[in-house]
Amino acid sequence: MQSRSFLKMSGLRLGSVIASSSAIGFIASTTGCKKDYRMGLMTKPVPVTEGDFSKLLSFPLQTGSNHTLTAQSTTANLNGTNIPVLGYQPNSILGPTFRANKGDTMNILLQNNLSEHTNIHWHVLKIPAMMDGHPDQLANAGSTFHYQFTLNQQAGLSWYHPHPHEKTGKQVFKGLAGLFIINDAEEAALNLPSAIPQWRK
Repeated sequence: MQSRSFLKMSGLRLGSVIASSSAIGFIASTTGCKKDYRMGLMTKPVPVTEGDFSKLLSFPLQTGSNHTLTAQSTTANLNGTNIPVLGYQPNSILGPTFRANKGDTMNILLQNNLSEHTNIHWHVLKIPAMMDGHPDQLANAGSTFHYQFTLNQQAGLSWYHPHPHEKTGKQVFKGLAGLFIINDAEEAALNLPSAIPQWRK
């Protein structure tokens, strides 16, 4: 690349960064954010304290096509301490791990026993939009939502979690999430080993 072209492209990229920074600052200022908050948003890392877990979390496996997930406030014992959490089952953080095969039709009922609305987004699954947990598709407090979809994709590992507007982060952080495993004939033919004996076919 010629030096003139390089400098031109570098200038464009730098301009984009500056413009993005200015846009973020403008948005923050018009929404009432303080200057120190705006600067901290872009420069200060979020501290994370590593936990000392002597007992691994449980990921109960559920197979088949018909399931019920009950979103609820509950208590989980984490490393010997009882912690208030949200869960899809009593006295547990994180939901069950679903395991199904390509071609299966899933019927999953969400029972919302929370005091606020929630839903379930099936991350990475190729399913109809009305079944994918858009923030407008909610189960209000005390109500239910029936998810039905057919698994038409290759084997893989994905996860599910709530996706209500402005409540996603809190609900996931407090425990409403789980794994979803899809198996297919192509994967089975590879005879891959499993590190978790009870999950082997």
